[in-house]
Amino acid sequence: MLSVDDQAEVPAGHFRRVVTTRDWNPLRPRTLEFKFYARGVGLVLALDISGGSGREELIRYERGGRPRSASSSSKRASGSSSSLPSSSRSRASR
Repeated sequence: MLSVDDQAEVPAGHFRRVVTTRDWNPLRPRTLEFKFYARGVGLVLALDISGGSGREELIRYERGGRPRSASSSSKRASGSSSSLPSSSRSRASR
């Protein structure tokens, strides 16, 4: 976890007090992402920072909506981990 007080701007809106993580996958060691999670919403923004310009944004969501459960065939385990010193924090307001 990098921060618990970031901000993210996506088509679904502006989110404050966003939790930011740095994620990597040992199976793809050159892939690195910053992910931004909003309370009560979940993942709102993912930025590929390892040589690419990938960006995933939340387009819309419904407050108080029931979460959809994934079918067993579409579920997958995540091998990601988060770690970075607090001095390396960055804000992404896009």
